[in-house]
Amino acid sequence: MWPHQSEKTKLIRTIYTQIAMLLCIVIPMNVIWNRIEYDWNELITTRGINILKEYASTSKLYNIILIGLYYVGVIFLIFQTILPTFLDVVLPLNESRPLNSPILMDSLIKQTIYFYPTLASTYVLLVFFGIVTTAVNGFFVVCVQHACAMFRLVRYTLDEAFENVDQKLYVNEENERICEKIIRTIKTHKNAIELV
Repeated sequence: MWPHQSEKTKLIRTIYTQIAMLLCIVIPMNVIWNRIEYDWNELITTRGINILKEYASTSKLYNIILIGLYYVGVIFLIFQTILPTFLDVVLPLNESRPLNSPILMDSLIKQTIYFYPTLASTYVLLVFFGIVTTAVNGFFVVCVQHACAMFRLVRYTLDEAFENVDQKLYVNEENERICEKIIRTIKTHKNAIELV
């Protein structure tokens, strides 16, 4: 917040921001997460559970790749920034190599005097930013993969329902079984559409 603001204004803006974040981000994410959990608990067939597990393992792999790529980039930035200092120690020149910050920023302190504390705080912020970014992107990947799994489950259930059906349908137990599967499939499809 700005120094010229009163404490009351700072408090009101902070509370407003927290409430807006809660309403716009946390509550919808909780609803989506509950929907995914409901879908996992609702499935009773082993084939359906296996389909969900397959897509869940795919989303886990994507999240690991996402986290790995982000932190490899952060390590590359650290290495690129520390390299001139390391070279000054190992292969000294007549003058020091220039220290460059990986992120251009204006601050109220002198960059040349407080380079390493500024660099350390920048990397701490990058780590926390990475945690938040990968969590949000990872949640998105989980939601997309879960929706794909639900649509595949719909296809599987319909294929299974009409697998050994003759062209002529008679009123019997087989038709009731098919109707139950179709109803269950329509509910699963509706849930997948709501998730998307």
